[in-house]
Amino acid sequence: SLSAAAASRAFYRHSSTRERLARTGNAKYDNTAIGEVLIDALTRRTWIKEDDLAKVVLLSAKQVRKAVHYLEEERIVTRSHVKEKDKEREERVRQRAEENSVDEQIILERIKNVEKKVVSYVCLNYSRIVDSLNLRIATARRELEFKINKGPVEVLYKCTNDPEICGKRYSSLDAMRLMDMKSMMFVCQLCSKEVVQLGGG
Repeated sequence: SLSAAAASRAFYRHSSTRERLARTGNAKYDNTAIGEVLIDALTRRTWIKEDDLAKVVLLSAKQVRKAVHYLEEERIVTRSHVKEKDKEREERVRQRAEENSVDEQIILERIKNVEKKVVSYVCLNYSRIVDSLNLRIATARRELEFKINKGPVEVLYKCTNDPEICGKRYSSLDAMRLMDMKSMMFVCQLCSKEVVQLGGG
């Protein structure tokens, strides 16, 4: 489980992931670090209330909710929404009733009618983390292979002759065979004029 958590933290450090999470929150907070902080905290717990998680990491409930929602989209965490007794509201109902000398039976009836609140729990989903990371690694590998094998080679050199006469362009892969050993310059293979690096570099 720790290895899966470490992998998820490594994935989270990917710049595009950090930038997307940063856009979900308030600019006055360092949102790019919240996801990693939450993952670290969740490795030491199973299911935990989002509000309790916020207290553990010393962040606002709002910031934690936004970060958890993002991590859920990225298949790093799982959330569960449960209806529970609103104990704080029940306590307020009892306190007001007792202050007004309301009969105990009526107090119990009022407490019974207090609507339950929806509480969100969160935990790391290790199997989904591994599946998601495997998918992203495979995608990244395919993209790299494409760039290496089929991606376009950037043009870096051009002939200094009039474009209407020649103006041929060469890639960096052509540079060594363009070298004229007598003049020690790059020379066009078509018109023998000097070849220079684009941008004057």
